[in-house]
Amino acid sequence: SDLGPLTSKFTAEGPLGSEKTTFLMGGRTTYSNWFFKYLPDQYNKSQVNFSDLMLHLSHEFSSKDRIYLSGYYSTDKFRLNQDSTYSYSNKNARFKWRHNFTDKLSNVFSVGIDQYDYSVKGRNNPRDFFDLRFGIRQLTAKTDLRWAPNNKHDLDFGLQYIDYSLD
Repeated sequence: SDLGPLTSKFTAEGPLGSEKTTFLMGGRTTYSNWFFKYLPDQYNKSQVNFSDLMLHLSHEFSSKDRIYLSGYYSTDKFRLNQDSTYSYSNKNARFKWRHNFTDKLSNVFSVGIDQYDYSVKGRNNPRDFFDLRFGIRQLTAKTDLRWAPNNKHDLDFGLQYIDYSLD
């Protein structure tokens, strides 16, 4: 963990209960807006905000099966003086299952969702208010197989499905 006058971050990892289940968690944030009041007038009404949070869990059911669950969330927002406000956010979650059929054939199956949003808002003059937004969502499913018949050859193959939704 790092604590500072403008930003902080942390990371934690370890087993959950037994050695078969582990976690990794981290995040960062800013609380820097207090600093702007000490800057010249052209900047003292500015804002800068960001935060991120990440979590990863894994569990080993057996030597043949392991699952993973991960998630990520972030937001960013800034405005210089009283100009337009720019905002971004990103969220995603993923589930993955690794299965070894034999010592020569394995599969990794995963499903996930990703959401990205962006906006610009203008609030300087009531006659010129505007709000521009954009978003994209992605749903995925994927299976990756690997066959290694010997030490000299590997064959990787699989299927993938992606669905995009624009807003």
